[in-house]
Amino acid sequence: MDINPDVIVEMWSLLRPYIPQKERADAAYSIIDFYDTNGDIEEMRDCDTLDSHLAKALTDHLEEAEDEDEDEEEY
Repeated sequence: MDINPDVIVEMWSLLRPYIPQKERADAAYSIIDFYDTNGDIEEMRDCDTLDSHLAKALTDHLEEAEDEDEDEEEY
């Protein structure tokens, strides 16, 4: 499945008002994780329309992936 990052951003913009403020970080992370599983996360990295929640979730997700890669390289 190839999903355009703009579709994810638009979906987030539509759903965000219905997500309680304190749950938005977790919801954004779930969307980024879904995109990584079903799309090209590098395309999302190049997307310049991410709001603060999606941008933070993407940064955290990429850092976790880098840490996992480093751990695998150590073994």
